[in-house]
Amino acid sequence: MKSVQKLLDLPIVSIAPSSMPLADISLTRLEPGEWLAILKNSEFVITNSFHGTVFAIKSEKRFVSVPLLIDRKKRICKMEEFIHKKGLQKHLSVIGFFPDNVPLENFSPKNARIENLLTKASLEERFFRNNKGFEFLLEDIDYVAVNQRLRKYIDESRKNLKDSLS
Repeated sequence: MKSVQKLLDLPIVSIAPSSMPLADISLTRLEPGEWLAILKNSEFVITNSFHGTVFAIKSEKRFVSVPLLIDRKKRICKMEEFIHKKGLQKHLSVIGFFPDNVPLENFSPKNARIENLLTKASLEERFFRNNKGFEFLLEDIDYVAVNQRLRKYIDESRKNLKDSLS
């Protein structure tokens, strides 16, 4: 994350249940409207959640989604788990970097929703899995094209919802 911060010259604002040591600002208790306002006013979004990805796209933000890893002891998903287990807290340029030797079973099945959305939007490169560098983050996203691609799925979903309610 620090590498991304340096590249983009932006502060790190963390929105999470607990404070994040790497963040310049940690916000731990936000109402949904506050969360959306911060995301909407962000210049760049790094997220590990489906909803963060959805709202980054809806708000037409430059973003990257990083995969969730599974914390098998607590049965919850955390992207930070990998960083801490490997003792990489001091080398935070690797946040979002998952070497090829991370076993597939360590990735959360929740990632499939994010991958599916990004595939439909043709934004697969925004799902960051390996150390391919961060320069692509500087590129603008063609949201006219993204919105056109997603429109058919949105219309189909609305039709299905309407049909099921009538």
